[in-house]
Amino acid sequence: MSPEDVKSRSEAFLLDHGIEVNRNLPIIETREELAPQTAEAVATRAVVLCYMIGLGYGQTGERLKKTLIDFDLFDAVSPRERELLEAARMAEQDKINCRWLAECVQSLAYCLGMAELNAFRNCDDDLATKFPPAFTDPAGFIGGATLRPFLDIYQQADVHYRLHWAVRHRRLRFWGLRFWGNRRSLNEEVIARRRRALDWAIGVEADWDEVSLDT
Repeated sequence: MSPEDVKSRSEAFLLDHGIEVNRNLPIIETREELAPQTAEAVATRAVVLCYMIGLGYGQTGERLKKTLIDFDLFDAVSPRERELLEAARMAEQDKINCRWLAECVQSLAYCLGMAELNAFRNCDDDLATKFPPAFTDPAGFIGGATLRPFLDIYQQADVHYRLHWAVRHRRLRFWGLRFWGNRRSLNEEVIARRRRALDWAIGVEADWDEVSLDT
């Protein structure tokens, strides 16, 4: 399927749900322009994010950092994540941002074939149970990870790119109003974080801290 076909499918999805479509948005990067992440890399990033979420719920950076080091995962921690783990005190917004990482994990769980993506609701209530319990060795989980077909992930990345434009455009036009489709509501925070993880997974940007969310 060509990028143009993927774009058309995404636009049809948006229209079916009563969501504004910007026909002028370009196609996303072609397969030849991308360097997709491996299953091992996606699984590792998901586990790291699960620990980073803990910072938003009262876990100490010192304990989480030690655990990541013990399980040979600290090399997969981004520079910004290291700053948070090593911070003497976290700002309240940083804690909130860490809690929102659950939506990134939802996307990565989708990439790994462990969950589905529903743009109209928050992450699965049982999302945490799909991953190794906290403070247990995730090596078996990471080593056994497999990915969905690239085209499935690529399609979701395209859908979320266009959804992100729609919810952002609506917010800028009607400041403070939440955007609604004709069936269920869309949350910009959910869409943005899921898009970030999908773009990273398909290889738009290898550096997690540098994934752009421009629309």
